[in-house]
Amino acid sequence: MRRWSAKEKVKIVLEVLSGQRTVAEACRAHEVAESVLYRWQRAFLDNAHAAFSHSCAEQEARVRELERLVGQMALELEVLKKSLGTLPAKERRELVMALKEAYPLRLLCRALGVPRSTLYYRSKGPNPEEAVLRGRLRELAGAWPRYGYRRLAALLRGEGFGVGEKRVRSLMRREGLLLTRKPLKPRTTLPEELLPEGVPNLLLGLEVTGFHQVWVADLSYVVLGEGVAYLAVVMDLHTRKILGVALGPRLSQGLALAALEMALREGCPEVHHSDRGVQYTSRAYVERLLGLGVRLSYAGTGRPWENGHAERLIRTVKEEWVDLREYRTLEEARASVEAFVFEVYNRKRPHSALGYLTPEAFVDSLLKGGGSPD
Repeated sequence: MRRWSAKEKVKIVLEVLSGQRTVAEACRAHEVAESVLYRWQRAFLDNAHAAFSHSCAEQEARVRELERLVGQMALELEVLKKSLGTLPAKERRELVMALKEAYPLRLLCRALGVPRSTLYYRSKGPNPEEAVLRGRLRELAGAWPRYGYRRLAALLRGEGFGVGEKRVRSLMRREGLLLTRKPLKPRTTLPEELLPEGVPNLLLGLEVTGFHQVWVADLSYVVLGEGVAYLAVVMDLHTRKILGVALGPRLSQGLALAALEMALREGCPEVHHSDRGVQYTSRAYVERLLGLGVRLSYAGTGRPWENGHAERLIRTVKEEWVDLREYRTLEEARASVEAFVFEVYNRKRPHSALGYLTPEAFVDSLLKGGGSPD
């Protein structure tokens, strides 16, 4: 067994007391059992003047000198830690890595205030799959600038990207693609004074469960280079499929009838719902529907939200298509809007109310499920 001198014992004990090393580290460094080191430490603290020598006076002087040195080292260590603590975290990590060959890593981390876990972190670098996803997201957002994160997430999933709505929203926020809602413009519907208020709103409390159960209709306008054109639409409420669309130079009952006749080529509704505009309460329009056995339903006067589905459809057509283009003539506008309605909205645009299926796909699912669209 090795025999330790008093000077060696004091040196080892001071390493522990000054914080240079923990008991375990000192034991490993000097190959001393912990129980022995603890015994030396107690002897030093309890009876330093007589622990390792027979000369009490000499030992007392030595102890005083050692205590002075311990206090000085502790003060110097405190000043050093506070000074180094002002360095940026990156520089402190670099300092730890530079000194780790000469000093215990745990001691360096504790002295410099560096979490050990940060020493092992390595940046993964750019993710190629993330770059592809972001690129495609920017392309889709550019093609459909009025789409929100839910609809864009559905489009991405349809292309094979394994993304959820939260991730798409986060990416859109980082890319500056999140939408801000524009205030809605006031409607231009003229009320029909001759229609009795007693005609009910049949949609209140009605559960819509089938194709051609309820149709909704509305009108709006499209700005042209040569003036203004007017737009009429008819949509099936259950499938969100646009069945009829018409553009014309005047806001007339003929325009509303043109959209209705187009829709009637695909079927006949049980209920037709609209606002109380003069176009939808005209004799020709009402008699055409009643002649087919269709029940009429109207939103209350001054209550546009009661025809909210048709209102939102108009807003979608304008925000996602019409407002992003310029039309010189009525013919240009008609061709463009019909292309959007029948090629994009019905066939390509996922709808949140349909579980992000397109209206055409939803109708197909009804047919495959054994239901009848008529």
